Amino acid sequence: ASLDNAAPIALLPQGGWAYAASVDQISVGNHTLDVTVSGANMATRTTTVAFCYEPLDPLPARLPDWAQHQQNAGHHGFVDARVAPPLRVGWARAVGGHLGGGSPVLAGNRLFVPVIDLGDSTQGGVVVFDALTGELLWEHRTGVSVHNSPAVWQDTVLFASSDGVLHAHDVATGQERWVLDVGEGQPTQLTWMYAAPTVEDGIAYIGLKRRFLAVDVASGVPLWEADPAPRGGWLGSFSAAGVSQGVVMAAFSRGADGLVAYDAYTGQSLWNLPTPAALVVNSSLVSDGDMLYFANGQTVAHGVDLLSTEVRWREQLIAGAHDWSYGVMGTPALAFSRLVVPTQFADLVALDAVTGAEQWRHAC
Repeated sequence: ASLDNAAPIALLPQGGWAYAASVDQISVGNHTLDVTVSGANMATRTTTVAFCYEPLDPLPARLPDWAQHQQNAGHHGFVDARVAPPLRVGWARAVGGHLGGGSPVLAGNRLFVPVIDLGDSTQGGVVVFDALTGELLWEHRTGVSVHNSPAVWQDTVLFASSDGVLHAHDVATGQERWVLDVGEGQPTQLTWMYAAPTVEDGIAYIGLKRRFLAVDVASGVPLWEADPAPRGGWLGSFSAAGVSQGVVMAAFSRGADGLVAYDAYTGQSLWNLPTPAALVVNSSLVSDGDMLYFANGQTVAHGVDLLSTEVRWREQLIAGAHDWSYGVMGTPALAFSRLVVPTQFADLVALDAVTGAEQWRHAC
């Protein structure tokens, strides 16, 4: 790499597909960066990028927490603050693997980043940065990928690795507190875990096709467990459980056994919402008061009464989508009585949360 035609410096591997180098100082204003790549059996190639550097305004002393997937156990994905462009890069750090899993979470000015490894998986894990400066605070490499967001409860951070293990670490030091093998005793093809843990009132909810658990965050001791998908196949789901009104709801596999709901404190089975509604649910379950919201692989969004399981409304978002489309993978956001649903067909769709009527659509 050469900055402003200066002598080139070597970029060193940082893990994954990332390479980096540092310079002692850079002046305010416009700059040019030339990056040259060469290697065996490939032509030498140079890419030039022009950019402008200017100092950042100081960040607030304390950033608002976003301590688990979609911010809370109901997965609303909303914070009452406006993002005001223009946006500028404050810092950038390599994580030693790939950022192809869930989103980072933020708690106590610490940023907890899940890492997957598209090679041999050895670099998978969680990396923790100072959210204000980008300083590396600690990291834990599990030896397998972490495909979804961690969850922070008080001084403990939880994350699920793809081999079916739930990990708990001290948020400040990274010291391991406990591990729980959720897939213990299951065939290997049933232990793949892609969903984020959901935490409410000091209880973490996490599960696989044949074993769904409520776990005490402080001790790692399971409080109850259930078999949510005795007829389900081997495919996993990225859907994190939702919690509202003392009810925990979850989706597994391709939905052959339906969406399931349990008493969040006792594990008593409450209801089962069958296919076709439950078919291929990979986005997490959104709940608010007595309503449950979700969208399936056919891009059909649903508003369901949380207690009676009456389907209040359903709305097909993309015509022609089918169950193998995996049409909705990202979790909808809920705010101002609107459910905003991302699809894999480039459309972002806002629905009235009460009626399901489409409010607007943005094609990316």
